[in-house]
Amino acid sequence: MDNFKRIAKTLMLLMALTGSQNAMGQERWTFGELAGLAEQRSHQKSQMDSQLELVEVEKHMLKSTYLPKLELSGGYAAFHSDMELQTRNILTPHLAPIWPLLGQLPVPISPEIIPETSSFSMGNTYMGANISANMVLFSGLKVPRYMKALEQKESVIKAQKEMHSASLLLELASYYDRALLIRQSEEVLANAAERLDRQKLAAESAFGNGLIPRHELEKISLAMLKLEAKQEELSNSRSILEQKLSQMTGVDGLRLNQLEINSEERDVLLEGGYGNRAELRALHSAYEAEQWKYKAIKSNHIPKVAAFSGLRYDRVGNVTIYPTGYVGVGLKWEIFDGLHTNHASKKAKIEQKMLTERIVETEELLALAEEKSMQDYRQAGVQLKLSLKATEIAGKQLEIAKKEFSLGLIKLSELLTAESDYQEAMLEWTQSLYNQRQAALKVLEGKGMLSLDQLAIL
Repeated sequence: MDNFKRIAKTLMLLMALTGSQNAMGQERWTFGELAGLAEQRSHQKSQMDSQLELVEVEKHMLKSTYLPKLELSGGYAAFHSDMELQTRNILTPHLAPIWPLLGQLPVPISPEIIPETSSFSMGNTYMGANISANMVLFSGLKVPRYMKALEQKESVIKAQKEMHSASLLLELASYYDRALLIRQSEEVLANAAERLDRQKLAAESAFGNGLIPRHELEKISLAMLKLEAKQEELSNSRSILEQKLSQMTGVDGLRLNQLEINSEERDVLLEGGYGNRAELRALHSAYEAEQWKYKAIKSNHIPKVAAFSGLRYDRVGNVTIYPTGYVGVGLKWEIFDGLHTNHASKKAKIEQKMLTERIVETEELLALAEEKSMQDYRQAGVQLKLSLKATEIAGKQLEIAKKEFSLGLIKLSELLTAESDYQEAMLEWTQSLYNQRQAALKVLEGKGMLSLDQLAIL
């Protein structure tokens, strides 16, 4: 029996050690790792990558304008025709002057000797082949200008892709801050529950000794129920946030405890401005693209130059025309295109004007948003300091209340009030920390500095 107990204890110890190792080996996730997974799962990013691939294809299509074009053509034909002539009707009028002479011959000849009709057939064959080559030498500056427009279009897409990456980072960082808020709030409530348990034991002892009435004892039960309600609310918030993180990153069963989070406030530099925002760079690149498109359209009236050459072979029936080669340079000058260029250039000018208005409007909005984000950041820092001071004061008040209650100087309700004040002060501090970290993110976003390197403090 003793051996059995020793074996059972050994197995239980091994199981406990194994369980501890599994818990210690639980997967941990850094902000950078989850940010990479979120970007990989982004459908919008995949679409932008495809857009960049399309731009590359369009560039190659433009470059191929200068490549030689080869054409080969050929054919074979045969024709046959049966013909019938009204011989007498055709010849008789022409022979009318000599019919009298022909009638005086020893063997007279009259118009009746000519057949009424004559039939005959004719036909032949044709065979030919041609190979030609042509190559653009000068496109009238259209190709290089459209190439510049495509380069600016590529810059627009890259800036939009950067905007999307920043948006993903901001969303994920907000989830991290929310996770920190939940974890800290859970810790505050767990500590409060431990204190209430101790206070309940002390209250029950005091009630047993007739020092406090029953309704005082029931107040502590009410306080514990309120605490449980807050814990349940936090548990629901945790579950929802974990689902959002799993959906965003593709990590099934992701738990907040797996996140590596720096719990300190964020310090950001307030120097610099919004000029680095990807939105502005995208708009400026779009404007440059429209300018190059306008120049390309205006180049329609510039002559185009191309070289051409070829070799031709023809055969009609039994007659062969020996292969004929040719080579030359051609010029094409479109003098009037039905006002197409004029209308297209006007359209491009209007689009440039619209983009200019958008740039001005965006700069005004970004300047306002940047100023507001910096004010909110300063205010959040002040509020964080105030909430920290409030927790210190509430903590001291709680310690004093505990001592006074143990000496019978205050009622249990007064102790519970001090406990509630401290609990609320701690929760307010966690919320203030969350607000400060969020305000710092908004400053980084407003200055176009929201990158993985800047968020390494997580």
